[in-house]
Amino acid sequence: RFGSEEMEVMGQPRGAPSAAFCSAVGGFCDAGPETRSGRWRSACALRGVSCVRRRRVGLDGGGHRFVAMALVQISALQGEPVPALGDVSALALVDESTGRPRSSLPTELVNTSGCYAVLNERGDVMYVEISRSLATSLRWHMQSIQPSSLCFAAKVAAGSDRERVQQTAVEWIGAVVKSTGRPPVGNDSRFRNSPWRARPGDAERDRPPVAFPPGADPADATVLLQKLVRNFDVLVFMKGTRSVPLCGFSERMCRVLDEEGIKFETVDAQDELSNPGLRSALQEFAQWPTLPVLVVNGVVLGGTDVIETLQRRGDLQAEFDCARAETR
Repeated sequence: RFGSEEMEVMGQPRGAPSAAFCSAVGGFCDAGPETRSGRWRSACALRGVSCVRRRRVGLDGGGHRFVAMALVQISALQGEPVPALGDVSALALVDESTGRPRSSLPTELVNTSGCYAVLNERGDVMYVEISRSLATSLRWHMQSIQPSSLCFAAKVAAGSDRERVQQTAVEWIGAVVKSTGRPPVGNDSRFRNSPWRARPGDAERDRPPVAFPPGADPADATVLLQKLVRNFDVLVFMKGTRSVPLCGFSERMCRVLDEEGIKFETVDAQDELSNPGLRSALQEFAQWPTLPVLVVNGVVLGGTDVIETLQRRGDLQAEFDCARAETR
């Protein structure tokens, strides 16, 4: 307690923070278990990361109390100052009790656009970027960046105006340069192949689409289509290929699946040379009038609008599970 107000520590059970936790949240202090004074508050304020905040708290499954997130907003009004990096509180990305990436992120970040900065366990800013979905981008870094100590916490600011969000990112990078004399390592142009710049699906981008056997007869399209559906768990029938999608809806479908970490194959449904008769066979099989269309274990889930809606609601993985259960 500080005065009459109770303070909660993000990711920490009620009470004094452990020495390990103090060290983990950016090396902001070397406080021990006895710390229950303003020394802890001022130490946490170093480098602008506020780990102690007056917020409503909730219990997770392990009984730990986590601060309910208060998402900083980027004003869309030109001339208004954007949130300063040092004024934005840090969100823990690693579960202190297990040392592993958190299994979930605050729902406020799902399908919310904005700017984010990833911090390592010492509190150094590793990467600053903008995103259409803050939760998706942070989840991707949590999965792809190893060890987890490099992706330990994040600062986020939400905004719908792209120019203002970009301005925020530029100012945050500038703040890091002013403080350290160099940009965040993930933003450093000298490291073009940095894993921080990798995007979901990059490794699969040049994978060729699956197709009918050479010399296939259009009359056999229905049988060959059924064979494809049996041989591959997740298929996207689209216009073009992953590397060269021929319509925005096809590109968006692939992007959603990549963001969710779902492995899939594609079929160019417009390529009559490779897949003669496929388009008409697909319309009969799927009863879906447009492309792309997603098929999971032989079950048609729908087109891009359906898949994006499921992603927005957080129901996409559950829908995949249902489709798999239907075919068992």
